[in-house]
Amino acid sequence: MKKLLSFNSIFILICLLWSSLTLAQEQKSKEVSKTLYFTSNTGFQKNSKSREVLSAISKASQTAENASVLLIGNLTPKDGFAQRDQKKRRAEIKKYLKEELLNPLKDFNGNLIFGPGYNEWNKEGHENIDDLESFLQDNSNSDFWPDDGCATENESLSDEVELIMVDSQWFLEDWDKHPYINNKCDIKTREQFFVEFKDDIKDAQGKTVIVAVHHPVLSFSKLGFFDKMGGFTSQSFYSKKRQELAGRMETLASQFEDVIFISGSDKNLQFIEDDGIPQIISGTSLSKAHQVKDDEDLRFSSLKVGYTKLTVFKDGSSKAEFFSVENNDSEKIGEQKLILGNLMMAWVRRRSLQAWAAIGWATSLAVALVGWIQGFTPAHWVFFAAGLVLVLCFSSARSGWSGMRLVDGLLALTGITKLFGDVLSYLRLFALGLASASLAMTFNKLAVDVAAALPAIGLLFKVLILLVGHLLNFGLTVISGVIHGLRLNLIEFYNWSLADEGYAFQPFAKQEVSPWIT
Repeated sequence: MKKLLSFNSIFILICLLWSSLTLAQEQKSKEVSKTLYFTSNTGFQKNSKSREVLSAISKASQTAENASVLLIGNLTPKDGFAQRDQKKRRAEIKKYLKEELLNPLKDFNGNLIFGPGYNEWNKEGHENIDDLESFLQDNSNSDFWPDDGCATENESLSDEVELIMVDSQWFLEDWDKHPYINNKCDIKTREQFFVEFKDDIKDAQGKTVIVAVHHPVLSFSKLGFFDKMGGFTSQSFYSKKRQELAGRMETLASQFEDVIFISGSDKNLQFIEDDGIPQIISGTSLSKAHQVKDDEDLRFSSLKVGYTKLTVFKDGSSKAEFFSVENNDSEKIGEQKLILGNLMMAWVRRRSLQAWAAIGWATSLAVALVGWIQGFTPAHWVFFAAGLVLVLCFSSARSGWSGMRLVDGLLALTGITKLFGDVLSYLRLFALGLASASLAMTFNKLAVDVAAALPAIGLLFKVLILLVGHLLNFGLTVISGVIHGLRLNLIEFYNWSLADEGYAFQPFAKQEVSPWIT
């Protein structure tokens, strides 16, 4: 039969139509409630790219609606805002802040929000933070939260957005070095902080709650050997204080809806989602970045110099976008197995009409995924139905358009239950990751408890428990991951991506020969 269009041409046409649908949905007008830009670590003078990043943010804000830029700590160099008696050093830092922080943001189309990080808490602690706050507010139209070196502050950014600023270094500091640390603050104890934090989220229910905290509650930045064992300072991710802070904040946030954590101490870009809680890390204002390890909860990561943009819409939805920066210009990064499997099957069967059935499955699955993420629209249902029509019409290997061909197509459509089951089957990898993480946390806690119970020899037992425990856990994880990965490929993936081939097996058999035949 003469073909009007080649299979390849039609395949490309479908891809273009699908791209157009997705683009149209993305550009569908939603009323913006708040646009927020995030970055951190602008105070590091070595390998700094802060001027480029901030200039790019300022440029991008010109077309944004109701915008704010939030810098989540490490605004100053490592020694912080110099003490009052260090006049020369303080003058140098003031000059640096004007040139590298305030000047690039002078044309920002919106308001500036600054928050403290690790660098700001130097020897004088909260007193120098007060001076830094005054300097920034005197030289720009900005806010510095929390005020007075206190624990937390919440502000309404719009009718739909509530911002809770948390100074995590306040929690991690050795308070014995700052005897007057909470004189100007309502919150006097760490326990009181957790009570107030929960109340602030509860009071903001019905809004999108953005928790800006310098140290992330979730992170997949790679750690060194000693950091994995708890490290030597409170800055280590697995230190006792950081684990208490992160664990309790995450637990409290999980009791409510629409809470997003934004952080910046890690020098990379990450988007993590754990038990429905999103964690955004935006700390690449310098060229030297922290490596990131793979994990099932890690939705996106990048080591590129850049920033994050979060758009919150009035309907309660939100969108996080990550941008790399070069020459003061921004470029979006990070846009979009069974779908691939069906496309592979379509290519294998490209000379057969059955290729359209594979394209139908791939189209329906892709539309269902996008619709589930964005919300279904009539256009989604049209493309979903179109995919199933392709399955109905082209699943049969029979020639012609007989009634049996339609029966074959109806039988093929029953595969939609199998498709759903195959998608859910991939959750076994999530279960493996969850089990491995739980086992690792158990070994960590056991090691810490043993070290605390036995002050002298406990350190040796701690190292042994961590070494043997994590090696065992690592071995089990690798074995389980390989075995279950092979099983998923062999049963779920191959089923949708490989066509039947070869010839039917005909076993050996004796054949009776009639003696009357000559």
